[in-house]
Amino acid sequence: MLGLQPYVLALLATTVTALPQRDDGLVACGEAFYYSDKVRRDALHAVQLKQMLISFVSQYTCYDGDFLCPVLNGVPTLRCGLDCYLPEKYSCGDDGKLVYPPSGSDSGSASTATVGATESGPATSSSTGTGSVCSETPTTLHLSDPPYENYFYSDCNGANQIVVTSPLSDSNLTIIGPRLLVAWPAGNSGTVAFFAPRNGVNGSLGIELVNGTSDQPLSPVYDSDTSNSTSGNPRVGVSALIRFNSSATLTVPILGSIRTIRDFTEGPSILIPEIQNATTLQVEDDGTATFSRLWLDNETTTIMSFGPAERSSGGLSIEDGLLSIEAGTYRFSASFDYPQLEQLSAVEVLNEESQGLITQNPDQTQSLSFLSYSQKLLAGAWRFLTYFGR
Repeated sequence: MLGLQPYVLALLATTVTALPQRDDGLVACGEAFYYSDKVRRDALHAVQLKQMLISFVSQYTCYDGDFLCPVLNGVPTLRCGLDCYLPEKYSCGDDGKLVYPPSGSDSGSASTATVGATESGPATSSSTGTGSVCSETPTTLHLSDPPYENYFYSDCNGANQIVVTSPLSDSNLTIIGPRLLVAWPAGNSGTVAFFAPRNGVNGSLGIELVNGTSDQPLSPVYDSDTSNSTSGNPRVGVSALIRFNSSATLTVPILGSIRTIRDFTEGPSILIPEIQNATTLQVEDDGTATFSRLWLDNETTTIMSFGPAERSSGGLSIEDGLLSIEAGTYRFSASFDYPQLEQLSAVEVLNEESQGLITQNPDQTQSLSFLSYSQKLLAGAWRFLTYFGR
């Protein structure tokens, strides 16, 4: 559902009087002006006229004189009630509600509107099969703060943060346990898996990421085949090898928003039935155990999986509804088919006078880059994506 009317009305709700004529290429659509990749709204605040600007990375089509719908990859979306849609993904029912999958051929057609020339979006990687090759080197970062190991991996397709928690001999075992967490700035979402030792001895289970064929333990997940994606977006995420020093049980998986994960990990261990009951677990014929959950939007799906690694002993099974993991090394992956953000480089984040910090403090400027996107800036890592993703 791509309707932009709520953004215009909710973010810029004011009393609008006479709108001035424009001679700078802007086109009127109701109370909004638009061209190429910008929407401008003039509003009268008391006695002073102020202008507010929201930037979007699309051009638009104006419907019924007062409703904007975006042009996605050069294809105009159509209006259906208060929503915009692509006809290959949805159809518009007689009641003005979207229908999925589309029923027959959609009779709707885009209204004629004056729009600016199409502008090219940010450079994206080309897709080959289910993989994607980025032209630039991925951004990787490892920050060690035992018992927490923080990893960051981002490329042209998406950004990921991984936190591996493995208790130390002097750790407070009542609050620190083996845990594998993945956080995504896109969608303020993530996954987390809590583990317990099968021998029942608290503190005896240790987990760690291990390097595969390179000195970087993380590798990207990118699947451009959207035929099995309800959202129609590529599947993006991260993969790694994880080693268990003894047999374990995956006691609690959470595939949800960062706030949902945070309410459990740092709150009073709250589990939301609507989230947990929608999480499924199955073991495939190749021995891979897969957790999956369809989001409340009925479009996006998060997947977390553990599979046997080459030349590694161990095995996976389901016992009493929980995933049982023998000691050994496994291939872990977490991914979702949600629209991704456009990450800003350190050069783009810092002003001209501060460019020298990139070489003087590479880790700090790299961290700042990971938290900076054209759509929003983050004030902190996984625990704060929900509250400070603005």
